[in-house]
Amino acid sequence: MTLIEGPPPPDWMFDPGTLRYVEGCGLARDQVRAVVTQILAQAGPDALCLSDKPELLALFMALAAEA
Repeated sequence: MTLIEGPPPPDWMFDPGTLRYVEGCGLARDQVRAVVTQILAQAGPDALCLSDKPELLALFMALAAEA
């Protein structure tokens, strides 16, 4: 109803460029790690399409490197 009645409240908004969350999309952390590891093995870091977000890329690389 909030959106029907007007614009979203400011606290609902965020800059996706500042997102630093590597888990989610309904997957467990181990599943995310497996997918990212496979992508990196097959296509390298560029396949993550995060060259414009080096901090997030580093977080995904660290996640893939976890034992």
